[in-house]
Amino acid sequence: MRLLNYAYTAYVTLLLFTVLLCNRTSTGNSDPPIHIHLTWQHSDMSNTITITWQTAFSDSGNTVLYDNVSRSGDPALYRYSASGKCHTYPGASGYIHEVELTGLKPGLAYYFICGGNGGYSEEQCFRTIPVNFSHLRFAVGGDCRGNWSQRDIMFRAMSEFNPDFILLVGDFVTSGNNQTQWDSFFESLHENLVGYNGFTIPIIPCLGNHEENATNYYGQFALPGNEQWYSLDIGETVHIVVLNSEANPSEEQLQWLENDLKTHENYTWKFAMFHRPPFSSSKHGCWTEGRQYWCPLFDKYHVDIVFSGHDHNYERTKPINWTASKTSPQPSYSRGTMYIVSAGLGAPLYESGTEWWTAYSRSVYHFVIVDIFANKTLNLQAKNASGATFDKVLQKTPVIPEFQPRIFLSAAMATTTLLSILLRKHSKRRACRFQKNLQTKTLKEGKTTKFGFKHNIRSDGVENIAEQSFAYSWEKRVR
Repeated sequence: MRLLNYAYTAYVTLLLFTVLLCNRTSTGNSDPPIHIHLTWQHSDMSNTITITWQTAFSDSGNTVLYDNVSRSGDPALYRYSASGKCHTYPGASGYIHEVELTGLKPGLAYYFICGGNGGYSEEQCFRTIPVNFSHLRFAVGGDCRGNWSQRDIMFRAMSEFNPDFILLVGDFVTSGNNQTQWDSFFESLHENLVGYNGFTIPIIPCLGNHEENATNYYGQFALPGNEQWYSLDIGETVHIVVLNSEANPSEEQLQWLENDLKTHENYTWKFAMFHRPPFSSSKHGCWTEGRQYWCPLFDKYHVDIVFSGHDHNYERTKPINWTASKTSPQPSYSRGTMYIVSAGLGAPLYESGTEWWTAYSRSVYHFVIVDIFANKTLNLQAKNASGATFDKVLQKTPVIPEFQPRIFLSAAMATTTLLSILLRKHSKRRACRFQKNLQTKTLKEGKTTKFGFKHNIRSDGVENIAEQSFAYSWEKRVR
């Protein structure tokens, strides 16, 4: 009886596979791409982009056709093409295709379709990041987890502001090994992360605790390096560091972080993102290991803003230099790092709190919009689900190196010495010129100059200026 059941199961499976195969062959376009999303596989955000999608079959095509003008989805009209690879993993719901486009021009719109033998997607478009921008905008949020309807609302609200890219600070699903949850997440990215300008919005993700370091995360995101910690650049102006708070924060990751920040020390704006917050007054509190290992490097290399999630609320800190003080904030954001907790994309909200570092906190579904301008200022706004601003920081300037009194004192002393020498030489030259002019004049004893100075007159009628001290030169005229 058991053998009969096995045979029946095998027969049904084979029959279903045959039906699918025949249907695919007869229709020719039965396996078009789904779950299309954009990321970066290398640090250059202005000249590259990676397009990732899913199909049911491995041979459905690994091709992206693209152009800098719309071709309305006609494969024959696109001037450029790129090929990639596909893979799958245990528990996957299909095959993942990745194609990286390189050699793109900064600040330019590109139109593309992806797919191949199984059919092509509808035309989508994206814009590469300008290197020399007058205005750059990005959004930040995290912790959508299993509240799919609220997540979709938040994604659509973020997209209304047309960000150039979005930082997602972890906990995209409730369980990282549950492929159904991932399918819902990537479907939402595909459907909702499109600005009203029509551009598909690229994402920069990091691991959260609910990703559980699952293969599903690595299998569906195309990211730089080991995909746990990496960095991205916009010219030599903006540097973004992505870290993994779910891995060991010391040793290998710590060494990588220091090398990366040192290499990019002279960038105007430096941002870091990871899941667990070093400063939080809400349910989970502060991630003390992050404060111990990473915050001193953020101080040393003047990181401007650190974005985290995990505690499901919003919190902005006052300026913090953890190396300088562990009990009080710095006087301005040019002297300390701003730490943001943004974990309001759908997960159950936690009660907000207040500590010495808290500038503002609120329990609300939200996201953050950051605008950077060419005049080296930054605006940050926290927005609720309807897009209304409930917290903001305007005209923030970059964090500058710490005040160093020894260096400053040495420079001041050197400047004072130089000025003293120059003034002495200047006074001496002017005094000599003054004396020479006076020698041509015969003065009567007791006469007064036009400035009211009484001068001593030698018996030979020449004014004695040995006892006079003048810092500036003027021509004396005696009445």
